[in-house]
Amino acid sequence: MFPLRDVIALCRDPGEVGYAGTSATTAEAVRRILRQLAAWTREFAAELLADGDELFDRLREDNAARGQAEQDELRARRLRERADDAWRRKDFATVMTTYGEIDRELGAVQLRASERGRLSYALKALGRSG
Repeated sequence: MFPLRDVIALCRDPGEVGYAGTSATTAEAVRRILRQLAAWTREFAAELLADGDELFDRLREDNAARGQAEQDELRARRLRERADDAWRRKDFATVMTTYGEIDRELGAVQLRASERGRLSYALKALGRSG
């Protein structure tokens, strides 16, 4: 099961076509939104619904990649919190290991310039080169 937003994203940026969160408080607003959803479905999902095995594979792959990126960002946020706490406590070994973990294991997540500076400082404080 894939949301229409992901189907549109196979071809275009959903924001370019006006796809955004919707809400309706009147019957007319519901009708208008349903007409728009139907138009997007006809425009962007017709090929997928007719014979879309390859497109479904792309959707699955895109979904898996997006999920992995979200997991990496969550893990990086937790590691950054741990590194910030260690920095305040001057626990340079933990600073080194947590920033090093982000750098080594979370390829899509980049260390910020300030984090690279902290890592370099921690390595020097521990007598290591970086």
